[in-house]
Amino acid sequence: MPREIFIALTNAVPGKDEAFNQWYDNCHLADVLDCPGIVSVQRFDVRDFRGNRAKHQYAAVYEVDHPDPVAAVEEVFRRFSEGEMTQTDAMADDFVALLCTPRDGAICR
Repeated sequence: MPREIFIALTNAVPGKDEAFNQWYDNCHLADVLDCPGIVSVQRFDVRDFRGNRAKHQYAAVYEVDHPDPVAAVEEVFRRFSEGEMTQTDAMADDFVALLCTPRDGAICR
């Protein structure tokens, strides 16, 4: 079965972009990848374009390979909320988390 995708949409606190990105790249990614079932990640800058109503600056797309993907993502949130992951004051609290299940196989051209 195709892996599920966990998408985290985030913002930095105004004026703290550099600190946020250093924390995310050098601490947070390793903390999340240490969670069972989280097998890969790629970060993105969200770009502006016509019709884009995104309110977030950054996106991280994690692959989840676990018999219970919801439990895998909940473990990420548990570790973060209980202080088992490195914290920062540079991340805004308006993040969005999405767990996506593939509907069909990939369509390629």
